[in-house]
Amino acid sequence: MKLFNKLSLLLLLFVFALAACEKAPDLKSYKDGTAVVLSSSAAIITPVPADSAKVILTLNWTSPAYASDSITYKYIVQLDSSTKNFSKPNTVILTGSKSYTLTGKQLNNMLLNYGFALGVPVDLDFRVTSSYANNNEQYKSNVVKVKVTPYNDPSVLVTEKTSVTGTLATASNNSNKFSWGTAFNGYSGVVTYTLQYDSATKNFASSNDIALGASTYLKQMTEGEMNETALTEGVAGGTTGKIEYRVKAVTAQGAISYSNTVSVTIATNIPIVRMYLPGSYQGSTGNGNDWDPPTAPELIRDLRSGVFNSMYYIYIYLPAGAQFKVSEGRAWTTAYGTAAAPGS
Repeated sequence: MKLFNKLSLLLLLFVFALAACEKAPDLKSYKDGTAVVLSSSAAIITPVPADSAKVILTLNWTSPAYASDSITYKYIVQLDSSTKNFSKPNTVILTGSKSYTLTGKQLNNMLLNYGFALGVPVDLDFRVTSSYANNNEQYKSNVVKVKVTPYNDPSVLVTEKTSVTGTLATASNNSNKFSWGTAFNGYSGVVTYTLQYDSATKNFASSNDIALGASTYLKQMTEGEMNETALTEGVAGGTTGKIEYRVKAVTAQGAISYSNTVSVTIATNIPIVRMYLPGSYQGSTGNGNDWDPPTAPELIRDLRSGVFNSMYYIYIYLPAGAQFKVSEGRAWTTAYGTAAAPGS
């Protein structure tokens, strides 16, 4: 009886083993896959603003041959400036596709976000990382290099008038309006604008700036402000001269773009020069803060034609030992008095 039981047990184990051997071929065998081979449609690209909406670069790669449906394959496309070893890459994640395209604007904006200068060729590295949908079996492709030149995408500046004039009596009236469009259209960062001006033919060699700030596309100027731009650039009061204007746009990363130039002929007038008396007496006599041009009392202007802008006077109480200077305008930019006093 014991011998029979042992034989039965051995027979049962043999049947289980045979069954296991018969099912083994039905088990799935998953392949590890292989790294894809990446290629580019171009090695050197020099786009222009007209290429903004055009596809200027196409990346293609081979299949990683994973043991699943290819439409589920995951691809991570990365680009970075060469020598950076993908430490700060632009990244796009795709599923199922074996190609990726970039328009001129997309690629240009990426370069601007890196802070590259306009018109200067830069080397970029591209690579693709493949995997199953669950990120298993990740493989990195070869690195493809492409040289790209960021292009200028400037504002277009428009002047409301090409000729203006004004008088002292109407200096606060609106005179001319400058307007412009967005620079670096499509760029995602902050763009700061400045209106620059210079006398005609000087090509902005020594331009002056009017700060405008970010996302500003309009500058309304008064007669006095237009007159001041001409006087600053050497057009004598009471004469006529031509002044050129342009818009400077700067991205958050430092890329600079200049708009077209517009010209305005300005008939100037002689503005009133205002003089003030900042000094050590101000606080104790109720005339603002000591040595503070913005709160100092103004000198009286003698408006007679023979002494206009050259003779001033004031009636004011000054304590014994008080010190003072005379400032042109409410700042220390131009001031008269001893060098030992503040503002020198």
